[in-house]
Amino acid sequence: MPLHELDTPLSPPTAADFAAVRAGAPSLPVSPDPDFGAIEAAAAQGGSFAALVRRLSPCHCGTLFGAAHLAQRLAPARSVRSAGATLDGHSPRALVGDLEVEGDLSVGAALVVAGNLNVHGVLRDAGPASRIVVTGHVRAGHIDSSGWILAGGDVAARGLIHGERGADRRGEPGEDALEALGAIRARAVIGDEHGFEAGAGFDVEHRPLQAGARGEHVFDRRDRRHLDQLLASFGEHWVHRFVAPTVRS
Repeated sequence: MPLHELDTPLSPPTAADFAAVRAGAPSLPVSPDPDFGAIEAAAAQGGSFAALVRRLSPCHCGTLFGAAHLAQRLAPARSVRSAGATLDGHSPRALVGDLEVEGDLSVGAALVVAGNLNVHGVLRDAGPASRIVVTGHVRAGHIDSSGWILAGGDVAARGLIHGERGADRRGEPGEDALEALGAIRARAVIGDEHGFEAGAGFDVEHRPLQAGARGEHVFDRRDRRHLDQLLASFGEHWVHRFVAPTVRS
């Protein structure tokens, strides 16, 4: 299925649906709690899951996370498999069910999956409109993020997870994070003024010999000691693919 067609029709919500989603909302480690008033007002207008996400686009990822849990009550889950794609910043995509991408996936818009997201290649998100919200697990070959990723399960990469500070809608430096209610799993996690929060902790093969600004599990790409350790462990090809060589002296 082409990802530009990705969407799920939603049944009209009931008061019982709203009450159940409010009662079952998990506590988020970084994102603000869902704005259920905004979710109810947007859902009352009807339409598809993507239309609901579009109406909530000014809201934080926590509200999109709440909307995804509502959508799970309003539509049956389905599995979608697609080739690699680039999602531009003009319109959100949304799915109730599991999304599997055979190649790379570059996200420049809101992508909300009420299920699991599995990317066989590199998962990239960048740009002021980029937000990835998944109620289940996020799995990829590598993850390269300068936006916000929120997962209700684990965020896992077979290789590297790299996060850097992006820009907000005004072009100013933004507050960005990779936030998992489960664990963050990778061979190594590398950050540049990018937050990482794992409710169930980190499971990494490599970690800094000396803790950096983001703690004992995250390499600081601006720290020469950390970069040298990464180069020794992974070599120039993989490190420079995701990590710019500029470092603090």
